[in-house]
Amino acid sequence: MDQLLIIEKYADPLIPRIYSTHIIKPQIFYGREQEFKELDSLLLNPNYNCLFISGMGGIGKSTFIKEYLTRYREKFDTVLYVYYKDSIEETISNDMNIEINTLRQDEENKTNIRYFDKKIQKIRELVRGTSAVLVIDNFTGEMDDDLIALHSTGLRIILLTRKLPSYSNCLKMELSAITEWNALIHIFEAHLGRSIEAYELDDFKRILNSIENHTLILELIAKQIANSHITISSAAALTIENGFSTIAPEKVDYERDSKQISDTIGHIIDALFVTNMLSSQKKVLLKVLSLVGDEGIEINTFQRIMQLESKDDLNELIKDGWITISRDMVSMNNVIQETVHRWEWTNDSIHAARQFLTYFYIEIHLESTKNNYPKKLRSESLKGKWIINKLHKWQKGLIGKVNQERYARIKDESPADIEKLTKLLYLAEGIIKQCQREKVICDTDLFTNLQVVVLLNMPRHRDDFETSRILSDYIKSIEQDEDSMHKMKLDAVVIMQIYELIFSISANNEDQEGMQDILVRAKKASSCFHRKEAYAIYYNMLSDYYDILLDGFYVTDNQDEERVLNKMLDAIEKTLFYSKQNISYDINHLYVKNILAKATILMRSNRGTIRKIDKLITNAKKIIIENTTEYADVRLQYYLVCAWYYALVQDDKDMAEVFIEDALELSNVIIPTDLQKIEDVIIPCANIYFELYCYNQAMTLLYKGTRLCFKHINTDSYAFIRQQLYNHLFQVGIEAQQVEWCRKLIKLIEIENKEIVDDKNRVIIPEEVRSL
Repeated sequence: MDQLLIIEKYADPLIPRIYSTHIIKPQIFYGREQEFKELDSLLLNPNYNCLFISGMGGIGKSTFIKEYLTRYREKFDTVLYVYYKDSIEETISNDMNIEINTLRQDEENKTNIRYFDKKIQKIRELVRGTSAVLVIDNFTGEMDDDLIALHSTGLRIILLTRKLPSYSNCLKMELSAITEWNALIHIFEAHLGRSIEAYELDDFKRILNSIENHTLILELIAKQIANSHITISSAAALTIENGFSTIAPEKVDYERDSKQISDTIGHIIDALFVTNMLSSQKKVLLKVLSLVGDEGIEINTFQRIMQLESKDDLNELIKDGWITISRDMVSMNNVIQETVHRWEWTNDSIHAARQFLTYFYIEIHLESTKNNYPKKLRSESLKGKWIINKLHKWQKGLIGKVNQERYARIKDESPADIEKLTKLLYLAEGIIKQCQREKVICDTDLFTNLQVVVLLNMPRHRDDFETSRILSDYIKSIEQDEDSMHKMKLDAVVIMQIYELIFSISANNEDQEGMQDILVRAKKASSCFHRKEAYAIYYNMLSDYYDILLDGFYVTDNQDEERVLNKMLDAIEKTLFYSKQNISYDINHLYVKNILAKATILMRSNRGTIRKIDKLITNAKKIIIENTTEYADVRLQYYLVCAWYYALVQDDKDMAEVFIEDALELSNVIIPTDLQKIEDVIIPCANIYFELYCYNQAMTLLYKGTRLCFKHINTDSYAFIRQQLYNHLFQVGIEAQQVEWCRKLIKLIEIENKEIVDDKNRVIIPEEVRSL
């Protein structure tokens, strides 16, 4: 009887019904059994009806979910599978994606109600009380009102995307590369058409390592080996050397979006589009856009960089599917990007690429040095004076272009735009990664200069191992040729700053051996350059090293500590000697910073007289006022030193608090990351309040630091500083006899720890604190 009612329902065109999507079961599928169990568990969760499945392109998200839906089809009354296009509204409204027999998008709309809203209401009615699932593949949108409306229908929504979202009201599942050895062998053998011999296993492992177990590329390589009758060993060597798209010319079969294709790997990834219809200008634009990272680039910015009169060419490329645009961000699909990377570089495309990279070098260089640029060189009254004439003589090359652009912006006295600089750096980082595939680009001095300026200015984290590795490789390539070191005297400051950055990364990671090694190499380099600026930076690194050994305790308890403190003061004196009266603003600031560092040590070690400390701070103040803008980095150190002075020397709480407020205010303008703000300003200012017995103010600041950390609760680099902040808070709370407050803090930590994914990043509450 029930079957008869169902037949009658489907026979009656007036009864509304929603048609399930016909999904074809993947022909070859191995592994992922654990992921199926995880997916089952997530879909059974009654508190959520939205699941994001994330993973990199080609990792097998679509195949995985199609296998699941066909294997367990009986679990669902209705199964819908669509591909995301532009927006949730457009995707759902398209009747080719989701068909309801009583609704038509092309029918005349006699009301002001959106067709999307009508369809959402009808879906809600039809799936009520049933088990219905909707898969949206290639999702690139945001959690907007339309997606929220879709949530309210009662559908189980699965969004396949490349990035793990941060939305708290959705479940998340990350699909990584298949790691089961047997599954990988079965996939490869199924597409290869034979078993892998024992002697071929090492080369098979080399292929896996070079493509990081990427299932789509593994499939294509296996088919290419079979069709081209080449060995697994040859394929492994070619994949590693040239990339997967150029292994051999023979065709392979491949299925994409349920369509069978037979072609070479190279043609498979570019056969969606015909290149002979492209103008030479469009090809140049695509070649440049292939250098952009996954995030894409804002279309108006790209137009400005490339000096395009209009966006007509870009709009046509978007229309033809070569590039995509979302919220004004232009990007290129990874498959198309592989195609464009294989095109030959023409003179026009090389020129355009140089123009593109030069823009990022100049903008990053200018924005990163803006706060610290000498005040006197910002004055229009300098026009015609010797320094401007000298700038005009430096018009050749990148430095000349930087100086031209800086002079053009001479009226701009605003602080550096930290948000703009951060965006530029991350855009440039993606560009550098893509450029490394193009020998004609990465072998140029321009590329090297861009890479260095990006790495020197990227926001620092405690785990910058990749940055350290790249810079170390670059430095080693220079060190291997002593003649190169001598020839690079003009770049001495930049080279020494690279040593300094590698040293600071080693210091952050408490790598004593790494710090000592880089100090030895930096000393040798400074001797090679034989320039005062190089010596100044080396001795500044050396004083930092001794400061780390002392761990901020300048009142020595034994002869060893006394010896280290003396070495530190000696290194500061040498830094002052070599940096004094230098025309480079970088070294000038180094001079002032070391005057302030010396004053701080004399204060905190009880070695200096009030008169001597006063003189040092007064000298630093005079140089700062005469030479720096109100946003210079060195002013932040000056405010902190003054705060320490009034806390330790003058015991003047009110004046100390004035300088603390100045430091906090400036840090909000010039410091790019919360991590740096906590380490450089919040903790030192809290320590000053602690010295003044202002416990409430110290606790307020430290608590503010924990809230900044909470914004990055699952970021590894914030875990250490978060633990440190809570340790300080307990110390101050106990000293202030705020026992009840400490108990509340313990409860807060326990709640926050539950939100932390990685156990090692959770805050450990000391037993002596728990006993409270």
